[in-house]
Amino acid sequence: MRRLADFTIAAMVLVAGGLGLGGPVRAADPQEGYRLASQWCTTCHVVAPDQAGSDAARPFDSIANDPNFTEDGIRAWLVDPHPPMPNPNLSTAEIDALIAYLKSLRP
Repeated sequence: MRRLADFTIAAMVLVAGGLGLGGPVRAADPQEGYRLASQWCTTCHVVAPDQAGSDAARPFDSIANDPNFTEDGIRAWLVDPHPPMPNPNLSTAEIDALIAYLKSLRP
């Protein structure tokens, strides 16, 4: 009986791995972050250094190069933004992609 239980657990691990459930974690994609920023943030932010846009909020390169910028701080802000910023209800993967894009703006 114990052997059957061990086999069942091993089979579940293999199946989960094959489905990507137990596989390696994928790195957040800065290009996806740029796409999301272009979609959601350009109304108030300049999201790319070569972009003209609104100055209603800090440009992304200013945020990215702020010495107080932390991934946890940005993540907390995007999970629970304060007015006047709207809440775009981003997924964890989308927030990770935005953070990856911000990090890519650092020199």
